[in-house]
Parts: sequence; structure tokens; C-alpha cells
Amino acid sequence: MKPSASSDCSSGGSTATMSSTTASLIALILKAFSSESLSRT
Repeated sequence: MKPSASSDCSSGGSTATMSSTTASLIALILKAFSSESLSRT
């Protein structure tokens, strides 16, 4: 039980890091896209 619990914990931590990284990436892309469309107009 202990090994599986620790592996669950590590996978949960990596998932949280991945989702936070993805959120930052999406925000960056949206910012670049909106500024690009603004300069086009």
C-alpha cells in the first residue's frame, strides 16, 4: 500500500505541474495571438 500511495502522490504532483505549465502556455499563446490581431487591425 505504501509504494502505491507514494506513486499516486508523485503522479498527482506531476499532473498539477503539467496543468499549471499548460495554463501558462495557453495564456502566452492567447496574449501573442491577441496582440498580433490588434496590430493587424
